[in-house]
Amino acid sequence: MRIAILNCLSFYAQVVLDKELWISSSRFNGLFRINIESNEITFIGRFPQHSAGDTELHLFAKKYGDKIYFFPKCSISIDIYDLKTGKFTSVVCSANRLNRYVTAIDAFLLDKDTLLIVPCYS
Repeated sequence: MRIAILNCLSFYAQVVLDKELWISSSRFNGLFRINIESNEITFIGRFPQHSAGDTELHLFAKKYGDKIYFFPKCSISIDIYDLKTGKFTSVVCSANRLNRYVTAIDAFLLDKDTLLIVPCYS
């Protein structure tokens, strides 16, 4: 068994697709792809709904169909990356009056049109 430790990027949200790790960096408002075999890192782009200095945006990520969903840690939106088109979109969540952001602890795809999000402190 080969064990690799990734210490070049701090991240929270990640999804493994084939031999690639797709991650949302916690210290930089961006999406990166890391080839697990070669350790090559590719910057995909910034999450456009946030400023460049925003940090700790996402807590976890899940892939549904051809899209990767990045669920908020300190954000007001769910950020979505379309693997086919290479485009970012987002869905704004209702902000908590105390924090002004949403933190999700899990999400479930109920059917092709319904995504159930479990907020922290629900």
